[in-house]
Amino acid sequence: MNLYDKGDQLYYEQKFSEAANVFMECIELEVDKIDSMNYLGCCELQLGNYEKAHHWFDQAMVFSPEWGRLYSNKSRVFMKQGDFSKAAEYLYQSLELNDEDEDTLYYLGVFYESQDKLEKAREAYLASLEINPNQPETILNYGIVEVRLGHIEEGKKQFKSLMNWEGYETYAYWNLTCVYKADKQYSKALECLNSYISLNNDVDEEANDLLKELQQLL
Repeated sequence: MNLYDKGDQLYYEQKFSEAANVFMECIELEVDKIDSMNYLGCCELQLGNYEKAHHWFDQAMVFSPEWGRLYSNKSRVFMKQGDFSKAAEYLYQSLELNDEDEDTLYYLGVFYESQDKLEKAREAYLASLEINPNQPETILNYGIVEVRLGHIEEGKKQFKSLMNWEGYETYAYWNLTCVYKADKQYSKALECLNSYISLNNDVDEEANDLLKELQQLL
C-alpha cells in the first residue's frame, strides 16, 4: 500500500489525526499533492480545525481552481461555522463547475435541510441519487426529509433499504422506530428498537428511555 492509499484507509477508518499526518507527508513528498491537500482539509474539518481546513482547500484551489469538490468542501466548513451565506456561495460555485457531482448535490441537500427548505433539500438528494443510487448517507437524509414532509411510506421505504448497507442498519432501525411510534404502531416500534439495541454495544440514554416508554404503551 502506497503512502496516499494508507492515508485514504486511515480516513475511511475515521482515524483523522493519523490520516492528517500521512497526507501532510504526501504533500511534502509531492505524492498526489492536490488530492492530499483536499484530504488534509477534510481531516482538519473532521477534527474541528476549521481555519486549517480552509487553508488546505485554498491551497489546493491554487493548483486546481476548476475542481468543484474543493468548493463544496469549503462550503462544508462554512456550514460548520454557521456562515450559511458563504456556504451557499461555494456550493453554487461548485455546481457551476460540475452540476452532476453527486457529493455536491448531497451537500446542497444538507444545506437546504439546515435552512428548513425541505422541498429543495428533497430535490437535491433525489438529484444526487439519480446520478449514483448507491449512497447510503444520501438515502438516509432523503428518507428523513420525506418523513418530515409527511411522505411517511416513502420515508419508510428508504429506511428499509438501508438494512442492506453495513454500518447503516442502526440508522434504519432507529428511524423506523421513530416513525412507527409517531404512527402509534407501538409493537412495530418496539421490534425495530430491539433490533437497534441488539446492533449497538453501547446503548444511549435516549434509546433506553424510549424502550421503557414503548413497553409501558403496550
